[in-house]
Amino acid sequence: MRIHISYQGLTKPEKKTLKQLINELAGQLENKLGRLAEKDVSLKGTMQKHNKKKDLYRFGAHLHLPHRILSADEEGEDPMALVRKVFDELERQAQRYKSRLRNEQEWKRKTRRKPLTFTATADTGPTAESGTAAATETPAQWFDQISPWLDDLYDFARREITYLQAVDDLRPNDILPDELVDAVLVTSWDQRNEKPDDLDLRAWLHQLAIDLLDEEVEKSRQRRLAISTEDVIEDEDIDTDLYEFYQPDEVLKVEDLIGVPENLPEVEAKQTLLEQQRAQPAVAQLPANWRRAALLHHGAGFEVPVVARILRVEVPVVEYHLQVTAHFLADRTRAADLPEGVRPEHVWRIVPESCPEDLREEQQTKFLEYKPS
Repeated sequence: MRIHISYQGLTKPEKKTLKQLINELAGQLENKLGRLAEKDVSLKGTMQKHNKKKDLYRFGAHLHLPHRILSADEEGEDPMALVRKVFDELERQAQRYKSRLRNEQEWKRKTRRKPLTFTATADTGPTAESGTAAATETPAQWFDQISPWLDDLYDFARREITYLQAVDDLRPNDILPDELVDAVLVTSWDQRNEKPDDLDLRAWLHQLAIDLLDEEVEKSRQRRLAISTEDVIEDEDIDTDLYEFYQPDEVLKVEDLIGVPENLPEVEAKQTLLEQQRAQPAVAQLPANWRRAALLHHGAGFEVPVVARILRVEVPVVEYHLQVTAHFLADRTRAADLPEGVRPEHVWRIVPESCPEDLREEQQTKFLEYKPS
């Protein structure tokens, strides 16, 4: 493991003691990473002393793993204690990441997937040049068109589902990001002739994702209403095995959305991480229409008119949502270290989550090898 820690405002004895402790804990963490440590793993961070009159320390660290950056930050008067807290948090996140990679969850629910059906949709009208019917579009041809947007779609699904779970609009076992991506792709095939002319394919896939999520939120609400009106069952009557079987693979946490691109300069990376940590809880408190406007614009990079078409609202409405979101986040995140609050463009400046290879391969197999019955 490569270690790069900068020390600011510390005496030489303090620096020597803390450096020894950090190297020791980094070695222990490396051992617990197992095979992950065999790849290009690095630890970067900053230990600083804020106030010379009153001892106040802050230690922030980023653990760079393959395809993931884990971050932790602590502040306090005991530098040794806060260093241990940071490493404890990095270890917790690393173990969770390893569990996901190995697919060793204690419980594994049956993954829900939508079946693909095939209906020929050839244009029977003559073309201008040949006078012959257009070629029938196949699932394989359709997948070629949508596959470039799998990373974008998965990243959006992960973020939005995380926020919906944070505000309890969705429960962890309602829908997972890979299930949403699967549903969007199949729905796009089923409704390919209904794509609005004013949306390109990438924007339309995001619109479908939002529509499907809204349906899931309503289904979740109806399920909970139904449960609340049922009689209470005695514990011995509950089928425990069935209950555990349908537990979620992963509980999404807002903290997992915090991160910064590795190539940022150190000072900018520290500032961005601080804004992320302050902002994410506040983002989860935003009304859904405000959050989605900002996520589509700042996160997915859609222009305001396109965001308006995706959300089926007028452009001034989106502009208003972006404006009030900026004020809301700035107000909720003002602190001594961020007197002006966070900047909206930095809130969604996180490392995008790429579509997992197994999900990509699964979808490719579904579309490319589909044979109508």
